[in-house]
Amino acid sequence: MLYGKCQIIVLDDVMSAINSISLRTMLLVFFGISGISFAQEGTITYEPGDGAGQGKHIVFVCGEGEYRCEETLPMLAKKADVSYVGEDWKASPFGRGKFKKGLKPEDFAVKAEIVQAGFFTPARAGKIWDTWIYYHDGKYYMYYLAGSGGHWDGHELATSEDGVHWKEQGVMIKPRAGVTWMGTGHIWKSPDFAKTHQWVMNYSEWFGDKQDIMFATSTDLLNWTKVDEKYRFVQDVRWYKAKGRWDCIDAIQRDDGSLYGYFTADPAGGKVAYRPCGFGFAESKDGLTWKALPPVEGDIAGEFGGIQKLGDKYYILISEGRVAVGDKPEGPFYAQKKNPNAFGKGCNIYFPRFFHNAPGGPLVNHFYTGGTVFAAPLKAIEVDREGILRLKWWKNNDKLK
Repeated sequence: MLYGKCQIIVLDDVMSAINSISLRTMLLVFFGISGISFAQEGTITYEPGDGAGQGKHIVFVCGEGEYRCEETLPMLAKKADVSYVGEDWKASPFGRGKFKKGLKPEDFAVKAEIVQAGFFTPARAGKIWDTWIYYHDGKYYMYYLAGSGGHWDGHELATSEDGVHWKEQGVMIKPRAGVTWMGTGHIWKSPDFAKTHQWVMNYSEWFGDKQDIMFATSTDLLNWTKVDEKYRFVQDVRWYKAKGRWDCIDAIQRDDGSLYGYFTADPAGGKVAYRPCGFGFAESKDGLTWKALPPVEGDIAGEFGGIQKLGDKYYILISEGRVAVGDKPEGPFYAQKKNPNAFGKGCNIYFPRFFHNAPGGPLVNHFYTGGTVFAAPLKAIEVDREGILRLKWWKNNDKLK
């Protein structure tokens, strides 16, 4: 019996996999496998279209029902996209295959235009971490922190027409020379957008023994230009640690058109007379020049994912999905008493963000950890009668079926 695990096998004869206990012909494996028995018959076959995949099969093996893999594996099989090059299988964005015969990740990104459904991981960079999404003119733009082996060294982009099927677009922003690693960001419209048609994206750089925040601008969400060094946003030691975290601003617009910013930071102890939240707070009139403010009052700390006004309250997402809520953007913010983690305990997810301008209302995006990292399908938001934020299925994800 196959307990809670599944396996994918590429082979010439599909029936040999079904009838063979050894399953010797194995080229691409997603997960480990325990024992196997074929007590129940039944297969679903999706025939390949024209192309190099003729004569080859990908076999999805499942032997348990608790995780509903009898439903999810047919969905995966229908959407799977693996390219065949010569006599070698080229690495799929879904797995950990190796590039053979001199192929490099860069070749994969250029030579094979992969559209991934639901669970996105970059084929060229091979690694993905924090994600943030913006919608404009009928297109979804998913930016993500990318790199190799945990060395985050770029902001990259995938685009989608429906928020479900994603196509990799490549590098948008690279750090300056000498940066140890790059941090994540978010996007907002410049307060004078009507005149400049300019978006702002922030990113952080860990240089030497400290981290600070920098910005880039774009008029098309594809081509980004770094701003002058005078705009670099650094730690304000009046309230924050001089060499603490300083990363990832999410912004909301104030009534006067200026912006409040919230970001990952380390407030210094004893600087304010109240208990501060464990993140940073700032303001900007132009979206580029930021002034630090004292940390807001509250009882929640961690890596700041995002802030969103829902109804008459402001909700915050932190680190692994913890939720805090406040009546005003200036705080205080206190942990949600019910459903304190929007994803529950023990889930391999991290850094959920609010997708502010999603069509139909805000959504939540995040990524899965615990092995190959994937940007997850988008989640819809519901605030119940008690004002508790909850996540639910987003209707566009029906296109995964």
